[in-house]
Amino acid sequence: MDDIQNSMGSGKITLSAIQKVESGKSQLEELSGNAWSMYISAGGVWFEGYYDQGEGGKVSLGQFKIAVQTYVDFLFDPEHRKIDVEFPEQ
Repeated sequence: MDDIQNSMGSGKITLSAIQKVESGKSQLEELSGNAWSMYISAGGVWFEGYYDQGEGGKVSLGQFKIAVQTYVDFLFDPEHRKIDVEFPEQ
C-alpha cells in the first residue's frame, strides 16, 4: 500500500480497513507502505516506522477515521477546497 494519496487507491483501502474493524469483521488491520506500518483496532490506531524511525502516537479509531475521510474528501475535490472538521477528543 502506498501512503494515503488518492481517493480511490490507498485512501479507499484504509477506509475499508477501518470499516472491517468497526463492523467486528476484524480485530486488527495492519497496513504498510513508505517506511511505516499502521495498526488499526477498536482500541486505537498507532504507527511503527521502519529504519529506526520509531513509533507514532496512538489515536482513537474515531479520530483516525475522521482524519482519513477528510483527507480522501479533500483529494476527491478537484478544487481542493478547505474542509472544516470538528475533531473529537477521543
